[in-house]
Amino acid sequence: MTQSDPGTENNGVAHATTWLRHWLDPHLPVGSISHKWKRKHSNIKPEIEWSNLRRRFSPGFETILEAGKDIYDMLNYLHILVFRWVFIPWMQQELDSYRTRINNKLKRKNKFKLTPHGRPIDIFTHPERFLARDYSIDIPEEALKDARTMFIPKDHPVLDLVPPSFNKVAAEAYAAIGRPAVTRYSCWEVYSSLLQEVTARRDNGIIPPHVNTSWFSVAKGGDDEDSKEAEAGDAFLLGPIPEDHYDDIDEDVVYVDLSDNDMEEGAEWHQPMYLG
Repeated sequence: MTQSDPGTENNGVAHATTWLRHWLDPHLPVGSISHKWKRKHSNIKPEIEWSNLRRRFSPGFETILEAGKDIYDMLNYLHILVFRWVFIPWMQQELDSYRTRINNKLKRKNKFKLTPHGRPIDIFTHPERFLARDYSIDIPEEALKDARTMFIPKDHPVLDLVPPSFNKVAAEAYAAIGRPAVTRYSCWEVYSSLLQEVTARRDNGIIPPHVNTSWFSVAKGGDDEDSKEAEAGDAFLLGPIPEDHYDDIDEDVVYVDLSDNDMEEGAEWHQPMYLG
């Protein structure tokens, strides 16, 4: 069973998880949700990881993004699309690297608890080595394929980083400038070079006017067909969860949000969570 805060971005996970559990156990009550919605302090362990990410990861990358404030024009549709094409995949790579580091980091042991001690990735993959039990359930590949097809259709516009037509032009332009690696040191240089190349292709008439117009509408969140499909897809992929499935939370309970580097004497220590 999965767990999250009540944010709408988690509805897709809730629906997919519910469908898989009903696929594995047809005797589950019809209409039941196999996902725990936790408000505020009851979602403390994921919130601790988010807090650590915000303190350890975000500040440096915010500084990098701020460095381009005189280069990036948020009102220019080409700037918007080129920014998405360059920065979002790079940022995802950096987040994946952060996840790998955290999952392989050995946390301090708490002698007052009987929880397993070790690297989160080792505990997750080999619980028997830490005198723990593995309660995971193997899901047949056919069920996973059906769930992906139903809840994450690859060809749906809502999952497009940029319009397919722009992706094609950007890929060609990226090849034309030599496919430079995107790093924290080169990201804005790559962005500027790619923007210049794409702009030149537009100004030289290589990009048809109707395609250029569609890019403008998508970047601005307009009413073109792609935007309408994306909005419909958003409702489909993230569809609402009934309010009565949210858990009641004790508002009087006080929790301490501390990472292992911020421990104070007598403070509650939380077992590290594996970031899947």
